[in-house]
Amino acid sequence: MLVSQRFRGPFTVFVFGIWNAKALYPDPSSCQSSTMEKQAVGTAIPVFMLVAQEVAGFTERQANQLRKALGHWDTQERLRKFETEFRHGARQRGIRADIVEEIWSMICSFSGYSFAKAHSASYALVSFQCAWLKVHYPAVFMARVIANEGGFYQPGAYIEEARRWGAEIRSPCVLTSAWRTAPVGENAIRIGLHLVPLVSPRMAEAIIRERNAGPFTGLVDFHRRTGVPGRTLLSLAACGALGAIRPDLHDQQFLWLAQTVALESAMTKRPRRGADPMETTWLIAVPERQDPVTPRLRPCDNLATAFRQYQALGISVDRHPLDFTEAAATTLARDLARVPHGALVTVVGTVVTRRQVSARSPRGKAAMSFATLEDRTGLIEFVWFPDVHRAYGHLLDMGVPLRLQGMVDLHFGQPSFVAQAVVNIEWAFTAVRRNT
Repeated sequence: MLVSQRFRGPFTVFVFGIWNAKALYPDPSSCQSSTMEKQAVGTAIPVFMLVAQEVAGFTERQANQLRKALGHWDTQERLRKFETEFRHGARQRGIRADIVEEIWSMICSFSGYSFAKAHSASYALVSFQCAWLKVHYPAVFMARVIANEGGFYQPGAYIEEARRWGAEIRSPCVLTSAWRTAPVGENAIRIGLHLVPLVSPRMAEAIIRERNAGPFTGLVDFHRRTGVPGRTLLSLAACGALGAIRPDLHDQQFLWLAQTVALESAMTKRPRRGADPMETTWLIAVPERQDPVTPRLRPCDNLATAFRQYQALGISVDRHPLDFTEAAATTLARDLARVPHGALVTVVGTVVTRRQVSARSPRGKAAMSFATLEDRTGLIEFVWFPDVHRAYGHLLDMGVPLRLQGMVDLHFGQPSFVAQAVVNIEWAFTAVRRNT
């Protein structure tokens, strides 16, 4: 195995191929480049097995038993037997006690998290390539990550990361968007139709086919040529994907028009049994090929328009989700690495991913969560241990920003956050609804 939670010392060499035994190895016997490296690369033998053989004289069978013990549920109990054998064998080879302690501590760290070197090498290569692309072509790289739909985070997290790297974010548009999110040049991202709710690949094909056949004269023409259902029409309108068809209308007028066309479409269908025909007599008649004249309506402010798009799409091209709240944090994601280990801070953000696991305890299994919070400056990895998860776990699925109070956990310069108290933050509806 290669990667450990305590990623340092002799194992550093197996990632980067740096052969400086004096700088990286506690003892020369743990560095046998001609043997260990070839075996680890060629056969994916866990490195700590080879270290145990070189340092403590373990047989292949003993080393393999050590590997199994590190992955067992009662690892600590099983390791006591191997620790005695390891220390005895290393002492017979004249290795100092402090060095034996350091090497054994490193081996034990693999019980927390580890995987084969072959995997590590391939992941490292991909990581280096992705890092280079992200630095030099952030918009192109992030657009492809979103289009792949296989990332660890929600699309909104990738959009915000691209924005932090200077990319321009553009709304989905039925006149220009492809099915998948795509870069526009080297510095912009056009959100694809695949992220718009209720739009299927077949609907997207119809939209692209019809726009290539000729320009749309209005929303009625778009609706009838593409055949998208009324509900999908409203979804496209709320996401800002239809505005280019009628740029002369502001957002409130366009939403009125979309609702009118969608309702007209519903009226053309056979009414449900028992429905009162008088319920729909108030609707205006929609001309055969032209959009109806829109009434004079007061436009929304930019915040309300952006919030409507965020509610429909899960993304706002102009605003960060925290712009729709009035919450303030004492510490930002970008500053956590400079906060002392163990310090108590308050952070605010939106949950972009979570993973619930079962933790073992003397009282039995208990649920806990690992989750990621995102603010305007970056991501915050945080842990909800069983007691906190029991009290606040339901807030992870509410889809609203959270204010977390807790302790900074700093390891190897990488901060995480141990939540102690959580409060959900309501959207600032007073500001959003002011002109709606």
